[in-house]
Amino acid sequence: MTALNKTKVCAGHDHTFPVTQQTIDYILIQDTFVDCVSSCTVFSTEDTEIASDHHPITAQFRQEVARYNTFKQKQPNPTWTKATINSLIAYQLLVDSEINSLPDLSRIDDSTHIEMLCEQLTFILNNAAKQCIPHSEYNPVLKPYWTKDVRTSHKIARTKRKIWIEAGRPRGNQYDAYREYKAAKRHFRELHEKAYTDYETNMNEELNVAADCDIRLFWQLIRRRKKQPPNICNEIKMNNAIARDPESIANQFANFFEKLYHSPDSDTRTPTEIFTEVSMDESCEELNREISFDEIVEAIQKMYKLYESIIHKWLTSWLAENCSTFPNEQQQGFQRFIGCQTASFLLQETLYANIEQHSKMYAAFLDIKNAFDTVWHSGLLYKLKQKGIKGKLLTIIRNTYSGLKSTILCNGTTSRWVDMERGLRQGGVLSTLYYLIFIDDLLNELSDSNYGAPLNAIRCGNLTLADDITLLALSPRALQNLLDICQNYSFQWKFKFNATKSCTVVFGGRSDSNMFHWILDGIELEVKETHEHLGIPISNNLSCSKKIEKSYNTSDEGFVQIIFGQEQESNEDSKTFQIMATRFLRAASHAFLAPNDQN
Repeated sequence: MTALNKTKVCAGHDHTFPVTQQTIDYILIQDTFVDCVSSCTVFSTEDTEIASDHHPITAQFRQEVARYNTFKQKQPNPTWTKATINSLIAYQLLVDSEINSLPDLSRIDDSTHIEMLCEQLTFILNNAAKQCIPHSEYNPVLKPYWTKDVRTSHKIARTKRKIWIEAGRPRGNQYDAYREYKAAKRHFRELHEKAYTDYETNMNEELNVAADCDIRLFWQLIRRRKKQPPNICNEIKMNNAIARDPESIANQFANFFEKLYHSPDSDTRTPTEIFTEVSMDESCEELNREISFDEIVEAIQKMYKLYESIIHKWLTSWLAENCSTFPNEQQQGFQRFIGCQTASFLLQETLYANIEQHSKMYAAFLDIKNAFDTVWHSGLLYKLKQKGIKGKLLTIIRNTYSGLKSTILCNGTTSRWVDMERGLRQGGVLSTLYYLIFIDDLLNELSDSNYGAPLNAIRCGNLTLADDITLLALSPRALQNLLDICQNYSFQWKFKFNATKSCTVVFGGRSDSNMFHWILDGIELEVKETHEHLGIPISNNLSCSKKIEKSYNTSDEGFVQIIFGQEQESNEDSKTFQIMATRFLRAASHAFLAPNDQN
């Protein structure tokens, strides 16, 4: 906060209390709004009719009113579940007739005609659905437990009420209109209560199952019941420039992502030079082959998500049969049956096993800066070719990442288009597999270096969950060698480690942080006593007190969120409270069953 009467924009007296000639009255404003002040004046009480010992302060602000286009126009969507056989047949006939009227596809030979064909096909499908398929609008007021029987009973009750009103609102069971209206209303309430009870029972059963099997789904169900506030960005500050109107805010986001997706200028080497350095045996002439027209038409006719799913299924099967070493055995991310729990288990077992042998453990927890958004496209294509992916499939993958552009939607306003020279698609079906391929050679190099700490006869020196890499070594020098391997690999394949978010921990006894100095990308890593790995606090003496505190705080936060953070019925509160209490007891039992605290 800034006091306006202490800034250069303020005119008049330099004090507000004339008796002691001191300033004890202020107008406070946020620092980001100082540029909106047009004037500020401290007046004398002699110039005004105010009977006070204090000088009055006035300030004027200029602030443009930013109008955010957050209103979403309700457009009816086709309800395919309500479509009948006749409507589906009519839809198919209309689509066939419109497609037959299109020009000869064999004469289309450039990208402009292909874009026009795609727009025409989209219009034909939407228009046919609009004419033949029933439509419905989303009603945010309608509750999810309003079944078809409840809606029908509600309509009947409203109809009976209109008849009762037209009859003059008579009261008494001797009147048919009154008796029928009350019976219909009573029947509606019974159906409504039953539907609500059934809905809450199903929701609580889902919570019960999720609490035991999938903790992420559990919290998704909890957050789904909480009302979300409108997500509006009022201002943004970037490079000492403040933007407040919707268009400027969107363009500031565009500037950020343009810098993020732009290849670094510091490395001027071409992809060919990189390929030469890593001894590429085969030429990349296949990469320059243009995709055929039939392949483009086939891709247009299918939904891209489904298309990616098909490629993903084939690609994973092919890699499993032909690349027995992929992914690296230290990689725990994006694979079936393994994940955070196995990664955390391996880390703790490696630490305990080596410390029991009276060995100190030196660990580095590395964070890759914008991991998915900085994947080098040419490098990814080369690594795919190294794995044996070639021919049409490699050409398709190359074309899906050629000429990409993106725009940012903020406060209902879109920014300018930004070129995506690197990075993987957010939420893409293949993005996780691409990243595992892109980072796999680094994990292989770390494993083959033999600098990592062992777990009996198994090397566990580079435990990884997607882009979270944990380096384990038995000596400070070995840990620095592992860090050098990571730094050289990141420079070669054009991504960076975030040294400020990365840290090191020395396990197995007390140690002075000034004794060790590990360098990554020219920056000395911080030596910590405790680090939170995948949500689990790990201290340098392997004390379980932090785990117990973390489990307690997590469960306690869940109690507060459920009971006080949202509006719920009493039955739902009671049932959800029981589920959370069970979760808390299980979390506490796991913490207390951990190895004995060395304190």
